[in-house]
Amino acid sequence: MFAHPLDISTRRNAPPNQRFRRRALKVLSMSLMLPAFLLPRGCQQPDLSSSKYVPSVQTVTSTSVSVTWPASRGATSYQVGVVDSVSGREAITKTYTPSAVLTDLPAGATITIRVRAVARRSFMRWSRSVSVQLDAPVVAAPTTAAPTTAPPTTAAPTTPPPTTAAPTTAPPTTA
Repeated sequence: MFAHPLDISTRRNAPPNQRFRRRALKVLSMSLMLPAFLLPRGCQQPDLSSSKYVPSVQTVTSTSVSVTWPASRGATSYQVGVVDSVSGREAITKTYTPSAVLTDLPAGATITIRVRAVARRSFMRWSRSVSVQLDAPVVAAPTTAAPTTAPPTTAAPTTPPPTTAAPTTAPPTTA
C-alpha cells in the first residue's frame, strides 16, 4: 500500500525540518478544504461567477457611457474592458464600485463593454459583452441671425415741400 506524500507517519526517520515542512503542508492542505461556514467572519470566498455580472448601460452621450452591474460578494475591485470600433484596442479601467462612467470615447463609435471582479489577486472570468452605439456628434448648422432691431425708416416730412413758382417770361416781342 502506498502512503500519501504528505503523510508523516511513514516518514518518522526523516530529519526534523522535513517533518515540520510535511506537517505544515498537511495542515495547509486541510485548511483549504474547509467549508465556508467554518471560515472566520469577514473571510468569505469571492463569488466569481461571471453570468450575473453583465453590465447594464444607463446613459449614452456622444463621447461617454455610464454602466452598472450587480456587486460581487468578496470582490475588492472591478475591471471594465472597453473596445471601441475606431481603434479596435481594449482599454481596461479599474473601479472600486459596481459602476463606471467611461469618458473620452470617439463620437459615433460602437463600444463593446465587459466586466470582471477582482478579489485580492484572483480574477473572475470576463462577463458577456454588451455593445452600445454612441450618439453621433451634433453639428450646428450655420444660421443667419435675424435682425434684432427694426431697419431704419425715413420719416415722412410733416411740412409740405416748398413750391417754387414757375418763372414767368414774357414772350419775345418783335418790333
